[in-house]
Amino acid sequence: LNERVSDLSTQVLSLSEQLRRLSGN
Repeated sequence: LNERVSDLSTQVLSLSEQLRRLSGN
């Protein structure tokens, strides 16, 4: 379960970073 959570959190961070870039543009 911990591995899944860490994997999901990593994906969420990646998505949030992409959203920031899109918002920046």
